[in-house]
Amino acid sequence: MKKIVNKLLFKPVLLFVLVAAFVGCSSLKLYPDNLYKNLSIKLQKDKSTFFTDIETYLHIYKIDKQCKRTYMGSVELNKKNMQVGLPVNQKLFLDFAFVRAGGGSSSVIKEGTMINVKSKTRYLADVLFEDGIYDVSMSYRKNKKNKSAKFKMIPIKACVKS
Repeated sequence: MKKIVNKLLFKPVLLFVLVAAFVGCSSLKLYPDNLYKNLSIKLQKDKSTFFTDIETYLHIYKIDKQCKRTYMGSVELNKKNMQVGLPVNQKLFLDFAFVRAGGGSSSVIKEGTMINVKSKTRYLADVLFEDGIYDVSMSYRKNKKNKSAKFKMIPIKACVKS
């Protein structure tokens, strides 16, 4: 009887240790969820197949006057509609990553933009991965009365030191 109990306890404990080790080794830091939600994200992606799994993330970086990026955290985009709070009066780099794994190989496709987050402004990101095509487009709206306006994605290479 004691052997059976030990075997039953061993599997859950081993599973817990493996999961804890995997999570602890991950370089992804969860982005804090304590700011006013000024970024709406609409996600459209292929359903995962048996051999391939696609995960989508938003990595958020603060950009200083020397164009140095400081990693603030990541959000796993796992719902069709999500809300994220971005710090206002900050220059940020939003890095959308599409991670495809399975079938013995993996790949990462990234699309990012710099953004000067302003108060009283709502931002919208349309994130698409469908039929092997990926796209991110962004728009903003200053208040509820204004129509949204698209803005051009600005790569980190365009950052100018001040």
